[in-house]
Amino acid sequence: MNKKDSELEIQSKSCSQCNNTKLLEDFPFIKKRGYRSTQCRLCLNAKTRTRRSNGYYKRIKELRNRPEAKLQEKLTQKRYRQNNRDKMNKYSREYYLKNKRALKLKRAIYNEKNREKLRAWDRKWRKNKYRTCVKFNLNTKMSRHIGLVLKANKNNKTWESLVGYGLDELQSNISKKFTDGMSWEKYVAAEIVIDHILPKELFEYTSPQEKQFKMCWSLDNLRPVWVNDNSSKSDFLPDGRRARNLSKEEKAIFIEKYFNSNQPI
Repeated sequence: MNKKDSELEIQSKSCSQCNNTKLLEDFPFIKKRGYRSTQCRLCLNAKTRTRRSNGYYKRIKELRNRPEAKLQEKLTQKRYRQNNRDKMNKYSREYYLKNKRALKLKRAIYNEKNREKLRAWDRKWRKNKYRTCVKFNLNTKMSRHIGLVLKANKNNKTWESLVGYGLDELQSNISKKFTDGMSWEKYVAAEIVIDHILPKELFEYTSPQEKQFKMCWSLDNLRPVWVNDNSSKSDFLPDGRRARNLSKEEKAIFIEKYFNSNQPI
């Protein structure tokens, strides 16, 4: 075999279907497998037309749409992700870095077109999370309540940075104050609330830097109570007076006395 014949053989291939020798470019390259198809394009196209005419693809689609088939596919994909976690994470990072701008643009377009749908999904997710997750519930309420009392002076800061303690410390502190029958499950079910021992109405502040804000939201001034007890408490103080009836000076004296003695008045 001369050099010319050898080069021609390398550039050609025999089709396993029609047995004709054709150029390599007539055989589609299968990227996932890393080699060219054993059948030429003409034979593959003919096979596709035959399968389409006899309903082959329709039957396959019906089989894949069966509930048991979908469940099996999900389980297979889940097992693969679990067994190839590092590989998939590496691929995802590389793909994101390579296509960062295109992915952001695609996400922005999708968000714009599906704004209401995404909002509805987010509300549904948060509602479910609020009812089932203790930390999410506790975090949401603290953020909401502190935001309400500070109004525009929260300056986009987290409530943890404003009060000086975190979610875990708050949950641990409240747990120690549970009385008979109390649990976090009942807190999520709205049977229990986090109460201010000295009501918020007693404190005078406009920013989180003020001393009375720190006192109002300190762990020493928070406790768990049954929701019915909290409703009847209103702004009554431990000595029976109402916070709304005290002057600013009387409020300050009462607060200092309470926190210095650290005992119920």
